[in-house]
Amino acid sequence: MNSSEYFDSLLSGVETESLPIADKKAGQKSFSECSFQLNISKTNIKKICTKYNIDENILFNAAFGIVTARFSCANESLYVLVDEKTVPVYCKFDENTTVSDYLTLLQNQIKKSKEYALPFEEIAKKYNINSDLVLGYEGKGRPPQSLRDSSPAYAGEHRDGALLRDSSPTLYPNYKLAVYIIESCGDFSLKASYRSDLYEKSSIINILQSFEAALNNLIKCQYIKDISILSKEQEAILDSFNNTEADFDSSKTVVDMFSEMVLKYHKHTAVVYKDKHINYAELNKITANLAGYLINSNLKKE
Repeated sequence: MNSSEYFDSLLSGVETESLPIADKKAGQKSFSECSFQLNISKTNIKKICTKYNIDENILFNAAFGIVTARFSCANESLYVLVDEKTVPVYCKFDENTTVSDYLTLLQNQIKKSKEYALPFEEIAKKYNINSDLVLGYEGKGRPPQSLRDSSPAYAGEHRDGALLRDSSPTLYPNYKLAVYIIESCGDFSLKASYRSDLYEKSSIINILQSFEAALNNLIKCQYIKDISILSKEQEAILDSFNNTEADFDSSKTVVDMFSEMVLKYHKHTAVVYKDKHINYAELNKITANLAGYLINSNLKKE
């Protein structure tokens, strides 16, 4: 198998948009950064890597694939890995995929992609892959230069102690979200560089928190479907949304309570469907007409 045949088998027919949904419409291109300290022990990371015979790079890619898939409401993810070589990574799973199978397949894919590596510009053009979602891994305590500072003039040069090998002149200006995994003194942290004209900082922090949750749950779960990407903070927020208990008069029927709403808020919007808004007075008329039709049709209780 040659390089072209390998990437044909991996990427032909793949069409997926893995970027998280933007918070705002694209404006003048601008960039920002944020960092996040991962609350996960080196011991736990070594434990799962030993269990599945993988290295840390694969574990971090696995978590990134799950998070980006979930944030785009899909069971697949496509992104660019900037490591010793720049390669596309395609993650796919379903409800029956085990963590073991997922990690093994991902490890084999990344290994082969590096072996058969072609210039990224050639891969991107042939398979219509964009470079707007990027993962970078630096496991030696030397954080890579921020992507927003990259330019063709730096391709392949040493910067801040890190060598950007196989750097693509067209890769860096196009990204919308880039996440780096950084190890320093045995601790791991994340650094995100992102298009601030598209994303709020809070949204990026949510993604980084979900990355941490996915990592921790990869250690605990047997199936991908059981992996939650919700952090404790995110779960608390969801619980607060579901806290909808309220006192009410149990002697009243739903019809009674609706009638009260009609009297109090007759001009307020009750229902929205696409571009149509119906207020309480209009909804009351519609329901009354429907009730009359059902009665005249001799509809009775079963």
